[in-house]
Amino acid sequence: MEPSAAPAATLLEEHARRSPVTWRVGDLDVELRTKVGVRGHPGVDGALSALGEALRRGRARPPTVSGGALRALDLTGAPGAMPSWAAAAGVEADWTVALSSAAALAAARQVLDAVRGTAATLTAALPWEVSGPFDWIVWRPPADRGVRRVRVELAAVAAALAPGGAALLLQHKDEGAQRCEREAAGVFAEVETVERSSGWRVSELRGPLPGPPVDPWVAFEAPDDTGVVRAIVGAFAAEKVDPGTAVLLRALADRRAAMAGEGPAAPRVLDLGCGTGLLARAALAAGAREVVAVDDDLAAVRSASAQLGGDPRAVVLHADLLRPVDPARAPLLGAGSCDEVWCNPPFHVGRQVVGALSRAFVAAAHQALRPGGVAWFVVNRALPYERELAAWGAHADVTPEGERAFTVWRAVRGR
Repeated sequence: MEPSAAPAATLLEEHARRSPVTWRVGDLDVELRTKVGVRGHPGVDGALSALGEALRRGRARPPTVSGGALRALDLTGAPGAMPSWAAAAGVEADWTVALSSAAALAAARQVLDAVRGTAATLTAALPWEVSGPFDWIVWRPPADRGVRRVRVELAAVAAALAPGGAALLLQHKDEGAQRCEREAAGVFAEVETVERSSGWRVSELRGPLPGPPVDPWVAFEAPDDTGVVRAIVGAFAAEKVDPGTAVLLRALADRRAAMAGEGPAAPRVLDLGCGTGLLARAALAAGAREVVAVDDDLAAVRSASAQLGGDPRAVVLHADLLRPVDPARAPLLGAGSCDEVWCNPPFHVGRQVVGALSRAFVAAAHQALRPGGVAWFVVNRALPYERELAAWGAHADVTPEGERAFTVWRAVRGR
């Protein structure tokens, strides 16, 4: 992660910026938007490049339907890619674009506002939450979220596809494309690879076979022996306690005991990048008067909502850092609104290391805190967060004794 000397407000402006990017499909230039946090940023995701080749060569095409418009579902994770291509190619379709990333949703809104000639509905949803049937589904599995998540989504695609429809599967060979094709053969009557490009494979799936829905929920024992944590498979640390989170919880317990009487007795806490909500739950148990838990990933939001059990002191928001998907909830994340921020910041989008994302998390924590407020970060020991915290009022390494893999930083916003 390259350090940045830019002020927090500037970093957040850069994070929010949606920049143009062109998806080349044969003779067509399909204009899209991207931003930090979107897969493939600052360019186009490789899966789209492979799909573009398949479309250019005619190896992938929408099925012909009679008696109404083609109903199509875009599960590529790319902001509005398929409706934009359809409009440019003159393909009439009624599109649903389902995205689970708040960052991708922000970019997709701008893309779809510019689309003319095709209908498109944008929704924040996981694949099994979208109602079919659809004649055409274009699906890019989130292989970085594990095999079990891919299986759940595969079953959802089969359930949402009309009997005479077709689905396109986009996956790289290094992400388990052939394994996914083999598993698809147990869910679809026909599986055919129609394009191979730079390690990417585009496969067409037809004839969905009847089968039971696959439960997307998994469970593991809570770290404090308070019961079972339920989470959606593929959400961050959905099947076990993340080791970094466990280190941060230890540090918080140690330091808060040592600093009893300092700061508000019942702070307002922001769990920034909440995952399954373990930090938010710990904040409630420690006596927070209110906890706001936010995450870019809708699976994490669903998981944290289940985890916090309807506690009236807790609010869970689907948000791109401090920008909620629902603008009406923005006041909950106003500048200077929190006493503390607890954070295990990410530094990947998919399998790609994105240092700008980590820097934006530090900037968001700074903006959300009141003057004198405290942020607690747990980070991979190899990453140079100390340089990111140099502009804060004060910061200290409060890593529990004996810990070698992670560093815990306690940073105070200057007055």
